[in-house]
Amino acid sequence: MDGPNEDDERSNVRANVRDSKNFVIGGRDPSATFVEGDFIEVGDISNVQGLAIGQNAQARVIGSNIRGDARIDSEELRAALEDLHSALASAEIPPRGKIATQTAVGNALEGVDDDRVNADTVSSNLKKAGEVLKEANTTVEAGTSLWRSLETLASLIGPVVGGARVVGQWFGVAF
Repeated sequence: MDGPNEDDERSNVRANVRDSKNFVIGGRDPSATFVEGDFIEVGDISNVQGLAIGQNAQARVIGSNIRGDARIDSEELRAALEDLHSALASAEIPPRGKIATQTAVGNALEGVDDDRVNADTVSSNLKKAGEVLKEANTTVEAGTSLWRSLETLASLIGPVVGGARVVGQWFGVAF
């Protein structure tokens, strides 16, 4: 038999999804009989968290929901990154670790333009700096200039990476 008959059920779904927290396309009615699978064409999905497509589709987001509408002031972020760079220069870090952390912070600065912040560039390089500090067994003590710099950065970039606590974890500190 060519093509669907009355016993065949088929769903055609097309979707353009933007700025959604949980979105489900398709799925299957458990009481229905399916001879062929669903045809699902999906395009232009961006800034979505928790997407499921297909039969019995489910989406579950565990952890911090990232706010897609969070904005970072580029001037404030640039100043905070420059402050962190200076704080690292005066911190008690082994020479190789100091170079690596300052390089990572310098690379994070490359993600900050006058009118735009590339949060991926900034966050990935800050993670690298934090990893180096942890590998060097460097403790960031509360009240130091390094602590204050990290606290400021956490408040600025935290909303787009899952919270200030996430930023603190990169550096082994709890805010």
